[in-house]
Formats: sequence, structure tokens, C-alpha cells
Amino acid sequence: MALNFQVPEPIALCEEKRFGILKKSFIIMEDASALLPCNTYVIEKFGDPHDEVIYRRKQRFVSCLAESFRQLHDSGVYHGDLKANNIIVMESNDTWNFFYLDLDRVWFKKWLTLRKKIKNLSQLNASLPHCITYTDRLRFYRTYAGVKNLNDENKRIVRAIVRLSIQRKHVWNPKIRM
Repeated sequence: MALNFQVPEPIALCEEKRFGILKKSFIIMEDASALLPCNTYVIEKFGDPHDEVIYRRKQRFVSCLAESFRQLHDSGVYHGDLKANNIIVMESNDTWNFFYLDLDRVWFKKWLTLRKKIKNLSQLNASLPHCITYTDRLRFYRTYAGVKNLNDENKRIVRAIVRLSIQRKHVWNPKIRM
């Protein structure tokens, strides 16, 4: 882990060069196939909304995921394709670690613009299953933003995330007017 950004352990870097010019490259990473992608994990673990124990675990999961995103962004990391299926979940003692995949469009900056943060947040929001409710999504944002209540600026950001999420049309498509 570097910069609070967990990825499977790199094993090898392979490059193909022609006349000294790089043509192709790829990284071989450790096998993480035993871990589930976030979207699959959420459906399997939190699909029953009527179970109180599952409901409480889902609340903690959403908060852990939000903290992971905040650490990622606070470290200046931008992921160009940050959908739920590009995050794998490792559960350990009622907490979760998140490993990020599909790293070909990851950028490291000193800080991220609000626009980049909104794009990443909308990518995740659009790709999470419906068992993550509106309340869960607001809980995620409040934890991510480090606020208890949403002020006007936070509400504007949430509206921007929802608008962009609807445009993405991955999984989540609320029936609301903005």
C-alpha cells in the first residue's frame, strides 16, 4: 500500500519494445480471485434488507468504504474507472479493506479537483447495487465528507454526484427529478 491506496501485490512488469520504443506493457499482480468485487460482495452479504444484523453490518461497511475513498482522494489518487467491480473486498474481524483494480488510468496528484472527486464518487454510486439504499448512499457521502449534516455546498455536491450517476447508467438509476 502506498499513499493509502491498496492494490494486489505486483509480481512482474512486462514490456515489449521495438527499436528501444515501448509498444506494450502490463503488470502481473498477485492472485486475488478469492476476494469478491465490491458489487458482488454487496449483493451476497447485504441483499436481505429485513435482517437487523445485516443492516448494521451494511452501515459499517458503507462507512469503511467511504473512509477508504476519502483516504484515496486525500492522498491525491484519481482512478479513471472507479466502478464497484474494480474494487475487491477483504473482510477481516468486522472491518473491511478495499483493493483497487484496473490501474491503467490512475493518476497521482498533490490534490484532486472537486470535479475529479465528483466523477469518482458518481462512478461508484452508479455501479453499486440497489440494496445500497438512498440512506446508505447519504451515509457514505457524510462519512466521505467528514460531516454530520449536509450544508448547502454538500447538497450541491450530492446533486452533482446523482446527476452524473444517472448519466452513467451502470446499475443505479433512481426515479427522481433533479
